[in-house]
Amino acid sequence: MKKSSFSKSYDIKTFLNKKKPGSRFFLLTINHAGAGISPGILTFVVFLMVLYYVISNSGLKENLLVYAVKCAVPLCCSDTGDNKPNLGNIMVSLASPVAGFKSKESILPKTNENKKITPKVKISDETVHTNGIEIKNETDYFVDPLSILAQGTRVFPDKPKVLIVHTHGSESYTPDKTDYYEHSGNYRTQNTDFNVIRVGEELAAALKEKGIDVIHDKTINDYPSYNDSYYKTEKIIRSHLEKHKDIVLVFDLHRDAVGTEEKVVKFTSEIQGKTAAQVMMVCGTDTNLTNPDWQENLKLAIGIQDYFNSNYPGFLRPINLRKERFNMHLTTGSLLFEVGTNGNSLKEALWAARVLGYGLGEFININKNP
Repeated sequence: MKKSSFSKSYDIKTFLNKKKPGSRFFLLTINHAGAGISPGILTFVVFLMVLYYVISNSGLKENLLVYAVKCAVPLCCSDTGDNKPNLGNIMVSLASPVAGFKSKESILPKTNENKKITPKVKISDETVHTNGIEIKNETDYFVDPLSILAQGTRVFPDKPKVLIVHTHGSESYTPDKTDYYEHSGNYRTQNTDFNVIRVGEELAAALKEKGIDVIHDKTINDYPSYNDSYYKTEKIIRSHLEKHKDIVLVFDLHRDAVGTEEKVVKFTSEIQGKTAAQVMMVCGTDTNLTNPDWQENLKLAIGIQDYFNSNYPGFLRPINLRKERFNMHLTTGSLLFEVGTNGNSLKEALWAARVLGYGLGEFININKNP
């Protein structure tokens, strides 16, 4: 027998037509072994059982072989590439004439990708009640929102364009009875059907319904490196600003996180009879990095807050003024929105995005150049 013959692929009929089938089963096992000692032993046991059936023709019970293969295949079915057979595939192909298997997948336990996730933490539902224009000031600057509001509202061009980005695109929400998804312990997922990318789609759709031109960049900038997320987002914003000179507003959409590991807090409000996650605007300053026009962004946020207080009362939380700049140095129309918290459901966040889009669209339209 030539050595090169061992490298060929054989099916069960080929082996049955050859002499000394036991030696060929053994050599094939050694030739394709690569999943470890334990899987290799299990695989060889299955091969011996098939060999015993073939040689003795003693009517080895089918359910015994089925059970053996079902136990062994999950341990040996690691992916090795489309062109490289693994032990799980070999076992199924050899045992199929006896046990009637059609594929490896047909004997593996089926998993539900939309597995229901039950939160292990207590969720506290609260509402932030604002009294006029409120600012949660975390800087050393003194800010008088009423005097800023008295300066007048931002005026927009006839056809303004909005850019929506996501510095932390993998941020997600608490799964509920209608939205199931696998999330990590810090409420994140790469699945854009369930993270803030999906919320950004809803915001973009609502703005478009109000006649606002929108560019929605769906890049997940906090993966694989979370620390570089703002740097990556800055490059994306600059790229869009270079291509589209008519961009006047840049919205960075996030999800807030409030509470502890044992108790998560969510903020909700009733808008048009439906529960919406409350939204918070974040404004940066020049405390840590250069940001010469941060007052213009704050002025814009105060104008928006005033409009929503009159038309969608209870929807917005107080403006958060921070020492960081959050890429707001790139335009005078940059804002960061926290749509809900990790305690809110996706459904609550989507309705919030819809309300936010309607309100922003109305605010932009009534403040266009006459």
